Amino acid sequence: MRRRNVLITMALFVILVPSIFFASETFFLLKINDPSSPFYVGVECGYNNVTLCEAVIDKVKNYTNLFIISSTDIVENSTLLNEVSDYASNSGLLS
Repeated sequence: MRRRNVLITMALFVILVPSIFFASETFFLLKINDPSSPFYVGVECGYNNVTLCEAVIDKVKNYTNLFIISSTDIVENSTLLNEVSDYASNSGLLS
């Protein structure tokens, strides 16, 4: 019984490890060879105040292109979320 378990484990290891390596290598090469894929540098903001979020956007918009809103108060309120997202979008950031 023990020998069978060892053989099954080794067979799975021999099959899975090269498969995972091949899949990750293929994905990595596809991403490198695609010059149209954008490169994102993001900033995360957790302020619960729209004015503070807009101040962060103004401060970082020259060197980032992604703005992540992590405040649950803003994310759960669609009016505030739209306000911050629109401001980020108008500043040239993805949100």
